[in-house]
Formats: sequence, structure tokens, C-alpha cells
Amino acid sequence: MKIYYKNHNGQVLDLMKWPYMISESDVLGYEWSYTATEYTGNRSGSTISDVRKKTAKGSVKIAVSARTNQEYTSALNTLLSVTESDIMAGVPGMLYVDDYYYTCYVYGSSKKEWEGMTAFLINTLKIVSPYPLWCREISKSFLKNGSTAVVERAADTYLFYPVAYPYRYSMPGNAGFVNNDHYGDCDFKMIIYGPCTNPVIRINGHAYEVIATLYAGEYILIDSRDHTVYRYLIDGRQQNLFNQRNKESDLFQKVPSGRCAVLWNAAAFGFDLILFQERSEPAWNLS
Repeated sequence: MKIYYKNHNGQVLDLMKWPYMISESDVLGYEWSYTATEYTGNRSGSTISDVRKKTAKGSVKIAVSARTNQEYTSALNTLLSVTESDIMAGVPGMLYVDDYYYTCYVYGSSKKEWEGMTAFLINTLKIVSPYPLWCREISKSFLKNGSTAVVERAADTYLFYPVAYPYRYSMPGNAGFVNNDHYGDCDFKMIIYGPCTNPVIRINGHAYEVIATLYAGEYILIDSRDHTVYRYLIDGRQQNLFNQRNKESDLFQKVPSGRCAVLWNAAAFGFDLILFQERSEPAWNLS
């Protein structure tokens, strides 16, 4: 099992290897908020609505120890600089358990078993999460020109009946699959690479379309969690394309659970799809 903290600059604190060793945490617990409306009249009970996650607080207790005083003081200083830089920047870090991350800030610390002559202490880090869900990202690349690298190809099972010819044995160059093996629909990021004009991607028949032109070296980034869509130009500038989305088909609709058919104009462009598989606790793994 891997447990580590990564700040917004990409600096990592391994919490399963000295000088830091995690001992316990309550961040695997969870709670959904809800609104209960009591039934009127003689009927008992209530209806439950507005079930959601709110900002959550927790703690992570770690031991800090080292072979020399110099290594020990360096470890303590590094722990603070890595975690507090997120506070200063206003950008949360991520606590990882294997492939799942928990977005959070380390906003406090309490220490015990600390003695000035001993290179050891117990540090309880207080964390707060603005979005208290554990997330695993699943990335799939759909390449231009119908490359065989398109993920989840199933040419031996992709059949059509009956069109101009009674059947066909191969998958067309503009088709693929994405396997969302999560138990719920997923938010996503979609990155569309230029050059292309008015790119449209259909996932299980639903159209994700932006009315815009991309030149070579440019790309469009769609983020369904933030409901944003931007065009990134070669010089690094970005343009808000929210009003250039196809308003008749929800650009931010979540990707359904299960095996989904994907259709796009592979002769014109390629794209990446990143699924956010979110859950209240990371998948259990004792290996």
C-alpha cells in the first residue's frame, strides 16, 4: 500500500517510509449531509432530499523520526514547507492512498512525545477538504486517423446488420469504447487536439460538441466538474468557449457507468478522456 501527500507544486511526502510514518487517520470515515422533511398528517416518517457532501475536517497522525538531528530537523522543516505552501498559494494538495487521492489542505498541527534531545515526535496533522471524495483518474486516448491504439477495441465483436453489405467484421476508424468500471456515472476532463473544426464526440449517443476552430498545436479542455471549456492557443493564452458549446446537448453530462461506445471523426482529430471515479473511501487493498 502507498500513502503519500503531494502538494500543488508536485512535492511528495511519503508517509509509509521514514522519516515519516503514518500511524492512524480518520479520513476514511465519511458522512453525507441531507435534508429531512417530515410527512404531514397522520403519516409517520419523512422524505430525504438534497443528499450531498459538505466541507469535511479530519486528521492524520504521523511519527517523525530520523537517525541524526540534522536529518530530523530537515524532515520537520520539509513537512511544514510542503504542506503550508498549499495554504499560501490557496491551492489544495492531495493525500493519496494507492491510486486514489483526497483533495485537502493541512491547516493545523499538534505534537506530542517531543523531547529536545530525542529525534522523534508524533505529529497530528489537521486537514480540511473542500471536496471530500476520494478520486481515481482513468485515462483513455483516442487517436487521430483511427489508430489501433484506440483503447478498448473489440474488432472481433463489432458487427453491423444489415447495411450496404450484410455484415462487417472490423471496427470503423472513428469508433472505440471506454470502459467505466465504476458503480456510478463519472465526471470527466476531455482534451481535444487540433487542427480541427467544430469537433463533436458521441459517447453512448450523447453529443459533446464545441463550435470552434483549432489550429495545429492548440487544444480544447472540457472539465465537467467545473462546467468549463477553454481553448488553449499556441502562445499559452486561453479563451473561454462556454458560449460556443452546443447548447442543445449538455457538454458536461457525466459519462455513464459500464462499457460505452465512442464515435468521433478520427480522420480530423484525436482526444484524451479522463474519468474521475469518485467514492466516499478509497478501494480497500491490503496487499
